[in-house]
Amino acid sequence: MLVLVRTCLAHISILLLVVAATGVSEPDFVEVQSWQPPRTGWLYVIDATHEGSGARVFLFDAERGEIAGVIRTGYSPDVALSARGDRLYVASALFGCRQPNCDRLTVIDTRLGRVLSTTPIPNRVTYGTYPDASRMAVSADGRTVYVLTWQGPPSGDAPVALAAFDALRARFLDGAIDLGPCGGGGFVPATDDSHLGFLCPASNEAVFYRLTAPDRATFEFSVRLPWGKRLFAQHVYTDVSARAFMLSADRRGLYVAGGDGAVSEVNLALGSVRETLVPGDRNEVVAPFASPGALEPARFYVAVGPYDGRGTAREIRVFDTNTWARLGTIRTSAPFRTGVATKDGSVIYALTANRAGVLAIDAVAQRELRAMPLGRAPSLALIAP
Repeated sequence: MLVLVRTCLAHISILLLVVAATGVSEPDFVEVQSWQPPRTGWLYVIDATHEGSGARVFLFDAERGEIAGVIRTGYSPDVALSARGDRLYVASALFGCRQPNCDRLTVIDTRLGRVLSTTPIPNRVTYGTYPDASRMAVSADGRTVYVLTWQGPPSGDAPVALAAFDALRARFLDGAIDLGPCGGGGFVPATDDSHLGFLCPASNEAVFYRLTAPDRATFEFSVRLPWGKRLFAQHVYTDVSARAFMLSADRRGLYVAGGDGAVSEVNLALGSVRETLVPGDRNEVVAPFASPGALEPARFYVAVGPYDGRGTAREIRVFDTNTWARLGTIRTSAPFRTGVATKDGSVIYALTANRAGVLAIDAVAQRELRAMPLGRAPSLALIAP
């Protein structure tokens, strides 16, 4: 009997050594594999490949076209960045996890490239194949991180809420901001730091809340946005939700790019919406675009492609937000999934679909500068402040 026990213990010890050597015990651990302190204008890019544990977040120097840092993540990664850029928040699901609440929120010191904490996320809303917009946001003071979560079994009509993560104490607060059956949307710019805006794609509504505490808010108003149209099988469907948002210079208005390319304006003081002179096209589709424009000069960018089932854009249309005249069209060398513009709107970065890379675009000269390879499936980017 004693010999049998010793034999079993020996086998267990060998198994543990093999697991430790192969890393099987923690295939989901978020790890900073290489790092340089980020500089203003560098990109944090989600590479949402689903091959094993291959998902990554790259720190990318777009001026040189070089990778400056690599973060290995779990499944369905999402990122948010503090206003000062000193903290990066990475949400991802554990590979191979068969237990409830497999998602984790990892806090990274961007100067040192060091993991500060990892916290379970209750019922995070994940995306399908690729992210079209981040479902996380950081408050202006950097103290709270908001993460979209399910309030019941995940489904299209299940209610969702914004869970509030206390960045100072590294824990989720008890309260949550109830959004109702909103669906897996994304954040919308609000008038000031005491408000939160969110797009509910199920109803194509922009909903706005006033924060009363980091994990509490009161509903203020919602605006039903014009649905985009699409042509499929010789039938016109009016069911494409909004794709991109930008605040006006006085922060009282919100410019909205619809799913078919039509542009509308939301009056945030009155809670009303009006259509502009920019029409939509049922044969076209709009790709998601973060910070899509410039305030000086007043510009709004709309990324458009053919409605072919791929959801990618082939060109960027530039509009004057004072007159809504089209000032130009920037055609890209490859179709792209999403775009992001620098704070002043002078440079646009587009993440390509079939070439796996980043396109750098001069928005002032309205021309593509260069195409840079990156990862396998670059899908969403943030720009370091």
